[in-house]
Amino acid sequence: MGERELLEEAARWRGHPDLASLTGEALAELSRARGVDFATALLYDRYLRSPEHGPFIRRLRELRDSPALGRAPEAAVVVVPGAQYVEKPHTGADGRLIREEAERLGCATGLVPLESNGSLRANARALCRWLTECPFERVILASISKGGSDVKLALGEPDAARAFSRVAAWINVGGILRGSPVSDWMLDDPIVGLFYRSVTYLQGKPIDFVSDLRRGPGNPLAAALRLPAGLPVVSLAGFPLEAHLENFLSRRCHRLCAPLGPNDGLIVLGDEGALPGRVYPVWGSDHYMRPEATARAVLGAVLRLLGEELAVAA
Repeated sequence: MGERELLEEAARWRGHPDLASLTGEALAELSRARGVDFATALLYDRYLRSPEHGPFIRRLRELRDSPALGRAPEAAVVVVPGAQYVEKPHTGADGRLIREEAERLGCATGLVPLESNGSLRANARALCRWLTECPFERVILASISKGGSDVKLALGEPDAARAFSRVAAWINVGGILRGSPVSDWMLDDPIVGLFYRSVTYLQGKPIDFVSDLRRGPGNPLAAALRLPAGLPVVSLAGFPLEAHLENFLSRRCHRLCAPLGPNDGLIVLGDEGALPGRVYPVWGSDHYMRPEATARAVLGAVLRLLGEELAVAA
């Protein structure tokens, strides 16, 4: 079945008629019964029809299709990078694309120099310190992947209110906010775990951040996200079918997460609290919003939308 037929079938399907009915448990059951691709198409369709997210999605599409619309935000765009952004910038974990789009719009940009393999707690404290001392009066945070985990824990730090007082909005790109089944697999599978521990030992790099990203009760990301009142949050989430994924590892990770429901190869999209704020589902993109052309168009539209909204709020 082609993509168009799959999306049309999901739109016609009478089960789970609204987004609220698609709980994590319901999506996992649907993935086992009908396949994860159908569950992904259904969740995507219900986001489009949602009274909460639908108007936002339509406005972003309008801006995405008309680059002249909207306005640049009067704030610096600061990236909270993902894991191994120093060693593997090609993944997009360094936030290069959003910084380039922000600079194209005339915005100042920055990157929080967190430890590339740092633990959540250490990076959360470092992020709060950086925000407290940063040179910008007004900041839009753009977190990538594990950068979202670092933001989540930073929001729970004792000095979070002071540190985030300059943050005007948060763009959460593929944030791992509830943990990832891939971390459990990397640490618990006897063969994969031995290989990964051996490689990290030989490289002299800590493994703490992988342990921090475990999914489920008792892990660092299990607690609910605590957002400051009035902070606008935009979550960008990849909604790929397995056929959209470009390499063996991403397809392997997608299949690993599939019994739990729709996923981007690292995060389970139906997990409660996985996608805070207003959600823009990016059909066909992976965890890092690839392909690049799609990411640029979406990120540019989000920045121009926030520019409009922040100007009205001011």
